[in-house]
Amino acid sequence: MNLNKGRIEFDWQRPILMKTLRTWLYLFIMVVLPVVTHAMIREEPPPLHIDSIVVVGNDVTRSEIILREIEFSPGQWIDSAEIEKAQLRITNLNLFNRVEIFPMKQTDRTILVVSVSEKLYIFPLPYASWIGPKSNDFEYGFRYSQYNLQGLNRSLAATIYGGVTRGYQLVLYDPWIIHTPGIGALLVLQHQTWWQDIPDEQGSWRRERMMGIGGISKRFTPEVTIKLLAGYQRIRVVPRFSLSGSGIDEMYIGRFEYIQDRRDLIELPHRGDFMMQSVELLRFTQPWESRYTFTIDLRQYQPLSKRWTLSGQTMAMAVTGTNPSYMELSLGESLPIRGYRNLSQLGTFMAKGGVDLRYQLYPTHYWTWDTAPTWIAKKVKNLKYGLSVSGFYEAGQSWRKTTTLESQRLMSGYGVALSVTIPYVNILRVDVGFNPEDKMKPNFKAEMRAGI
Repeated sequence: MNLNKGRIEFDWQRPILMKTLRTWLYLFIMVVLPVVTHAMIREEPPPLHIDSIVVVGNDVTRSEIILREIEFSPGQWIDSAEIEKAQLRITNLNLFNRVEIFPMKQTDRTILVVSVSEKLYIFPLPYASWIGPKSNDFEYGFRYSQYNLQGLNRSLAATIYGGVTRGYQLVLYDPWIIHTPGIGALLVLQHQTWWQDIPDEQGSWRRERMMGIGGISKRFTPEVTIKLLAGYQRIRVVPRFSLSGSGIDEMYIGRFEYIQDRRDLIELPHRGDFMMQSVELLRFTQPWESRYTFTIDLRQYQPLSKRWTLSGQTMAMAVTGTNPSYMELSLGESLPIRGYRNLSQLGTFMAKGGVDLRYQLYPTHYWTWDTAPTWIAKKVKNLKYGLSVSGFYEAGQSWRKTTTLESQRLMSGYGVALSVTIPYVNILRVDVGFNPEDKMKPNFKAEMRAGI
């Protein structure tokens, strides 16, 4: 480069400079320019005028259950984004193996076809799980789950279990009662017994809990739902720990929930956010006192690429009013943290945060048993399978109102998780977590969501 009377002149004969410029020019022409040009000239498909909507493949599910998830109606102009949104909303019903929406021309009419592949809706499953921390802390039982009752997306789940805890549970749920403006109903009955070690004493005490809860929900928009729950609970504990002094505490339950769900998928979300806020009231009968619990749960999912997703969660709980010792919050029980099996910190406040970086190792694929007998052929179409792996980090703590919040009491866990998409089971998730307080011993946790 030469300086001559204020002008800058490049010596184009220098071989290194020429080689560098040629390289960058080549990269620009072969890589950058095609990408920019494609982005500039790419055009969205033109809007479609939909004359009618047809649902196919729904032998059990009623068409209105599917159609009410679609926010547009025949006679409107729609674009590809609205079609994709409708497809995701129907997929999130968790009633189908696969959902496809596509337009079909018929003379001078355009028909929007909603094609669904139904799954099996009855799941009789024996199960067993180690709930720790002792080596013989196993729970086992039998669960009968039936989804999409009468083709109306209603669900029934009945469980009988034994082992370290014994009892039964019955859940009936209808997320949207037909012919109502988004009103749902819920009923939960539960009875549970287990043995609790008595602090500073020899032996243990048989604990018992009986609970019945009913409630209604209202979906105001596709993303916003409000729930109101009411019920009764009876708890049997060590007499000196009970409020009544007799060892049996009875209470009425009231709960309010506000839910805003804008995730693209409920299973393994790729983008969107979720928020849940709740207030729970327990009104003890003897003495006539109240306990309030406030909870907030925030989650955010951010796509980094087609296969990479970064997600974060923040959750907090706070208790005020009468708070018996057996109801104190415990990080690891009231609010699970991966990497820990059993945490002893108790309190009236609790908070947890975490991040998760997930990669779709094997994106969702579909398989159809083409040679299946006729009587089961429709149930073995478009079976989903896939594999995702993620790394996670979670940290949190619980504390009492009178305790100074100290950073050294922060408990953290980290590890890897494997999420397997399996036909009819949906998601099988296995976590392997570690924490610095447990000599780096791995803590395993497996979770299976069948049917929904």
